[in-house]
Amino acid sequence: MAESWTVGATALLGVWAALAAGCATLEQAGSGYEARLASMLGGAVQPPGAGQAAQPAAPVAPAEEPVSLEQLGVPLKRVADGIVAGPRPPDLVGKAAAEIAREYGPGLAGRLVIGTLTGGLGAAQGLPAGARHAWDATASLKAAADEQRILEEAYAEAERSREATALVPDKDRPAEAAALLKIAEAPAQAETAWTNPATGAAGRVAVGAAEPSEDETVCRAVVREYRTNGFERQGKGLICRQDGVWYDLS
Repeated sequence: MAESWTVGATALLGVWAALAAGCATLEQAGSGYEARLASMLGGAVQPPGAGQAAQPAAPVAPAEEPVSLEQLGVPLKRVADGIVAGPRPPDLVGKAAAEIAREYGPGLAGRLVIGTLTGGLGAAQGLPAGARHAWDATASLKAAADEQRILEEAYAEAERSREATALVPDKDRPAEAAALLKIAEAPAQAETAWTNPATGAAGRVAVGAAEPSEDETVCRAVVREYRTNGFERQGKGLICRQDGVWYDLS
């Protein structure tokens, strides 16, 4: 059981790293917006940062369950409503405890969760000598807690990187997200403009072709343009729909 948490967390970190590597690079505007649309949205969807000098992520072991986009991005509707903070990592300890509760009962699960988070493997002390499953469950919880710490650190670092390299500052992201929601279901190369009267910033967004995956998740490349105080810059982004919800993975 302990090994499954390591595989799952490692796989999630691999997906997160691949997205971060693609989304972190910003491009300064160098040609007309229309030409950029034609070159970037004319074919299949490319991941953010495609064509740039980014090393491909190393293969990772598949997770037991499909990774939820809730763990990798933020719903566009939430950003449009002003909540711009990045995603939160999955609760590996809670999931491990739920599995233990199903297998051995909620009493043991609760006792081991408290003990593991406060005393490590010593949580199993005082249990009957024959309760081998208690030691196994404790080891599984400790492994999940260790992986949780790794994920928390990785998510915190990703959020710091996002804030430092964002094409569109957080104060203008709600306006951009609202514009994206208007064209998320539109045909390829649909575009719309947005403005933020509070900051004086403005921009435009355009979407590429919708590319469905085997699990019915749909992703679309995004061309983003941002203008403020006489400066203009452009970059790429990615939005994906899962279970009817559009997520910003830029």
